[in-house]
Amino acid sequence: MPNMIGSSHPDILRKAGYQQTNSGLLYLPPGLTITGWDQTGGLSSYTHRNGVKVQRYRLQNRSGSTINVGLGFRLDNRIWKGGRYTAAGAYTDLSTAFHAPSVATVQVAGADQTGFVIGCERKFDWVSAYFTTAETNAGGSTVVDHDVYYSQGSGWSSSAITTAFTDDFTQANAVWSAGVKQFVWGGATDWTPSSGLTGLHDGYYWLRFTSAHREGADVAAVVTGIEMGAMPLLVDSVEDNDIIASEGENLFDTHATGVVAYFSTAAAGNTAYAECVPYM
Repeated sequence: MPNMIGSSHPDILRKAGYQQTNSGLLYLPPGLTITGWDQTGGLSSYTHRNGVKVQRYRLQNRSGSTINVGLGFRLDNRIWKGGRYTAAGAYTDLSTAFHAPSVATVQVAGADQTGFVIGCERKFDWVSAYFTTAETNAGGSTVVDHDVYYSQGSGWSSSAITTAFTDDFTQANAVWSAGVKQFVWGGATDWTPSSGLTGLHDGYYWLRFTSAHREGADVAAVVTGIEMGAMPLLVDSVEDNDIIASEGENLFDTHATGVVAYFSTAAAGNTAYAECVPYM
């Protein structure tokens, strides 16, 4: 029997503090927890979840305005990695911290033009990061800027040439403030895996979140948990009180560890309903 989940959805995507937890998901598939010795000689546990299928769904916009909506999946941590990445292409892996509700500094304090990257074995549609310490601008001759780029073989292309559904990371003369930051897009047709990108593993689809114009007294931003995933259903310009629904159009993903809904304008009246089963 399917699990039928219907609830109000007052958040854009993932609520602040829910990153890398099982709170706030529309559906959490059953899992098998495996405990064993890790590379450091200590015991570690991992819960394997075998994917999700959504058999029916219903999303209603009650935000009072025309917005974008979607339904998708959080993807398994096993298939993605991330870390700090400098303007010169030096990579510092922070995957262990990103994969848990753990504190990780995503920049180097001061004038080092460090941002961060997320790379996955397959294309993905959203990133959610919980910034628990804001980046600061100490004044001086410049104010920080931030842009988002995607991998194209051995180079990068700006996501500005596409239209993101939600982008809290691109900032002109503004810092990354505290709170949850979401990036939702439909991908780019020319997004290709890395091949010879300086400092990064080949064969991954990367998103790069850059920092520029930082100065010596600027304080680095800190995150506590990052998630990412696929969003096979993305609909733009949904009018107030309109409903997006399907009776039998299956959405499924073998790497899914949970089901998420997306509304580009947060509102307590937005609702999401999904009938979900484990993907077998």
